[in-house]
Amino acid sequence: MVKEFVRQIRMTPLCQEEEYGVWIPLMERFLRGRIEGGQYCIALALLEDGVPVVSVLGCPNQPMFSSRTSKLTAEQVNYGTWSEDEVYEAVKQSSGVNEMQNLFSFNRGCIFVAVRGCGCYEISIRELEQSLFGSSDNNGTPMWKQLQVTPSRGTSRTPSCAMFCLGVEREFSDPKGTVLKIAQLLHGEDALTTVDGIPDIRNAFRMDGQGKYGILARGEAEYFLRLPKPDYRDWVWDVAAGYLILTEAGGKMTDVNGENIDFSGIGVDRMAKLSEDVKGLLGSCGGIFHDTLLSAYASVKKS
Repeated sequence: MVKEFVRQIRMTPLCQEEEYGVWIPLMERFLRGRIEGGQYCIALALLEDGVPVVSVLGCPNQPMFSSRTSKLTAEQVNYGTWSEDEVYEAVKQSSGVNEMQNLFSFNRGCIFVAVRGCGCYEISIRELEQSLFGSSDNNGTPMWKQLQVTPSRGTSRTPSCAMFCLGVEREFSDPKGTVLKIAQLLHGEDALTTVDGIPDIRNAFRMDGQGKYGILARGEAEYFLRLPKPDYRDWVWDVAAGYLILTEAGGKMTDVNGENIDFSGIGVDRMAKLSEDVKGLLGSCGGIFHDTLLSAYASVKKS
């Protein structure tokens, strides 16, 4: 099955419709994130008849969501820097073991996989690595965890306490400061703080790459917004893989008007951008959270 999966990828040209659909690969933020020690993501999606049906996000430096990483500071989680404890543990775990069997940290590196109608799953890259090398403690069977977004009816967290997960480059993803105004509307007067003299949202992760969709999928954040300049059109490889990861975990993604994202034109005449009608992306855990987000966006735009 895996061999057939790889064979299809190799045989199918980028953004061109063939027997197997349209493959959308992306080495997203790989060089900058890898060199700077930050977050980066390798994304892959398969579209059939304009619908994302398979999605994979590889996030080598993204912390696993566990008791081990819950003590990391926000800066370490967001930008990928390793704490002294992480470095010490990685060295200790590697002692006396073949170097090729310890390429990844126990705390860092995860893969998100989603198949339409089958849910969204996550696995530690380290665990997958051990399984492939035959050193797993689970009889060679990697342990996949099915993901679910924060309950969308507000039973465990309300929209007024929701966490944002946003891009690092604010001049691109929010040039007009719209997201900051939305946060103030949702969270009140204490919504903002100051980081290095720049206003920012107090309850927010900031990180590069489509790993943000994985953060929402496993319930660590509830809101994602991407609001570039009006004349900008998103490339499909910046959206398709993360879209399926989020929606298969129970979340929702629409444009700023609440319309579903239309991928139907992708691959036709080598089209690789979303419709010009998509003026921005709003992602959430769905339900009352998405309704609240859409309402807040509309209010800010009118003001």
